Amino acid sequence: MWISKKRFRNLEERVADLEKEVQRQPLEIIKVLSDIRKDEMTKASPKHQWKTKGKR
Repeated sequence: MWISKKRFRNLEERVADLEKEVQRQPLEIIKVLSDIRKDEMTKASPKHQWKTKGKR
């Protein structure tokens, strides 16, 4: 199958853009997960104290 140089360059650019997106995905996933974990940690405040036996 023959394609023109212009179309071939266009396809190469599209493939390169897709490769960049795929390579960036793990970083985005890690960022989202770390943000969720950070939110969970900041919301988690000690609402009840642990009772120890015989000290009260």
